[in-house]
Amino acid sequence: MDRQAGPRSEILTVDTTPHDPHVVDTIPDPDPPKDFRLLAMPNYEKPAPAISLSWSPVRLATAYEVYVNNSSAGTSAMDPTRSGLMMGDTLVATVPQPADPKAVITHSIDDPAPDTAYVIKVRSARTATLEPGFDETKTSAFTPEVRTRTGVRKPAA
Repeated sequence: MDRQAGPRSEILTVDTTPHDPHVVDTIPDPDPPKDFRLLAMPNYEKPAPAISLSWSPVRLATAYEVYVNNSSAGTSAMDPTRSGLMMGDTLVATVPQPADPKAVITHSIDDPAPDTAYVIKVRSARTATLEPGFDETKTSAFTPEVRTRTGVRKPAA
């Protein structure tokens, strides 16, 4: 080093604007849904029995995937072709992210089979367009499972 001043470096500019929420490549996966719970069991004496669920929205999610497993009450092995899923897990709904971040999300599984074990879980999903014609989806870990068994349908009187 000759300790002589050289030409000045160019000024470094740091961009601190928020990332576009639809760009996925450098943004982390969405958080798992919060406060996932069973709200109500089906009432087979009513015309539209349903299992009712709820959860709170989380950051970075664009939708929520609801999975149900009623084969062997969810005691099956991991599905080697679908990361994080068990054999028999079935996607029953994709619920959109609400516009209000404080809203409680509810979903119903309509007309569930009577006297059947259900294992239900939800995960957040985030789909973004990286370039025209190319979407990428990232998903969170699943919520803890809700395990329940539906009642028996009473015979008509």
